[in-house]
Amino acid sequence: MVFKIEPYVNILSFFTSQEARIAVAPTQKHGQSSSKVTANGLCIVRESFEDMAFSPTAVKLVMSSWRDTTVKQYESYISRWIQYCSERNINTLSPNVTDVVNFLAHCFDMGLGYSALNTARSALSTFIMVDKCPAGAHPHVVRLMRGVFTSRPALPRNNVIWDTSLLLNYLKKLSPVKKLNLLQLSKKAVTLTILLTGQRTQSLHLIDIRNITINKSKVTFRFGDLLKQSRPGHHIGEITVTAYAPDMNMAGIDMEKFTPHSTRSAASSQAKLAKVPLDTILKTAGWSKDCTFAKYYDKEITQQGQFADAILSGTGAHV
Repeated sequence: MVFKIEPYVNILSFFTSQEARIAVAPTQKHGQSSSKVTANGLCIVRESFEDMAFSPTAVKLVMSSWRDTTVKQYESYISRWIQYCSERNINTLSPNVTDVVNFLAHCFDMGLGYSALNTARSALSTFIMVDKCPAGAHPHVVRLMRGVFTSRPALPRNNVIWDTSLLLNYLKKLSPVKKLNLLQLSKKAVTLTILLTGQRTQSLHLIDIRNITINKSKVTFRFGDLLKQSRPGHHIGEITVTAYAPDMNMAGIDMEKFTPHSTRSAASSQAKLAKVPLDTILKTAGWSKDCTFAKYYDKEITQQGQFADAILSGTGAHV
């Protein structure tokens, strides 16, 4: 049977078990932009737009452009920036490039790595212009960040990835389906949905059972809320999946070495090995740039082993 998906919000009700290892969605919608400033750090961002004579409506809309998760990330670094400026009598909204570079270097001395500093740079760029360009885009800042990466690189956790056939071969043993209990069947569906769509595990709680259509050859589902990678004009389309899937550790995958999120890398790497076009891989998994796939997800498969079909073909039979 083929699973295909279409949109809405909130996780499937039967995926709430802790054993299913899927975080239950909060009552609020996921992926929506934050419409209010919840921290002192972000207040200065609002102030910067007000100083630019933005209308109240314009300020509100601009402040709503960041997701809740982004707001939380930026708040920490903007608060650090405010404290740093206060201690050194620096104009928080109108620093020079030296102040910005020294702040990032200060954070580096405090133990922050490339990824954290990159977030700090993005946070400052939201409200600081230096030499007529966003603070984070200034050539001196860009050069500093290259030095940070060289000195303290943000490298992938693993250079290799597990073979998807391990998971699929284990799946075959969970048969017949009519003898599986609800939890086993749920795990099967959840894991394979993640594996064969190339989506993040967090995307599952955006599936609503009211928007699942089932027929003899496929199951169609659609995401109704914004995914992490959703952008205006880039709404996610339908995704076709062709089976189920279970617990990774029971399939012989070393969970001390790999995380559940590694299903995304395993699936996309397997698809590339099966000669699925790169554009198809990027579109299915929701990446806009091939460098993201190449840098973080395209890995050598530790065992020999269009997207979902390429993965399933390694088992030699329907599961």
